[in-house]
Amino acid sequence: LSPRPRIRDEGKPFIVGNQPPDLFRVKAPIDRSKGIPVAVIQNKTITRRQDLILPIHDGYVEADAENDIFKATVILRNGKMYNTGFVKGLGIDVDAISTSVCHEIHEILVLGRNDQAMRIALERLLEMKGGVVLIRNSQVIHELHLPIGGTMADGSLEDTARQLDLTKEIFWEHGCRLEEPLWTIWFLTF
Repeated sequence: LSPRPRIRDEGKPFIVGNQPPDLFRVKAPIDRSKGIPVAVIQNKTITRRQDLILPIHDGYVEADAENDIFKATVILRNGKMYNTGFVKGLGIDVDAISTSVCHEIHEILVLGRNDQAMRIALERLLEMKGGVVLIRNSQVIHELHLPIGGTMADGSLEDTARQLDLTKEIFWEHGCRLEEPLWTIWFLTF
């Protein structure tokens, strides 16, 4: 057997390092009557803005699990910039999802109901060097490994196809009714 060839994107690792305590926090606006902008999923690739009243705790806006609203944090792969907003319409009963497949930007996206689960999802994604991670009750319930640049698998085409199908099934088993859950999540940053 010949050694595995070096892959160019392995030179672009995720270097997030120590995350600031406010990584997943959104400061509440002074005027709370207008609502918070939320990206509402319309179909596989389209969202529309809707301003919604969201829960506020200790001066920070929180996700609203009862109304299917998750926090959505984008983190640059060098860890130097991040931003958090909100998304509605995933319809999945998990606490957090992280992915390194983010169309056009190829950075990190963490979706979640609470900061602790989001941190667990992020840390596991970084350990894996990319892919998709689902967290429920502080435990990893599924992961899809995409270690080449955070967007590609290093296995066979057949194995990768099986893993993608399994990941989609896991989303559906946890209540997600999106036709193509991975596609929709991966397009949120587009």
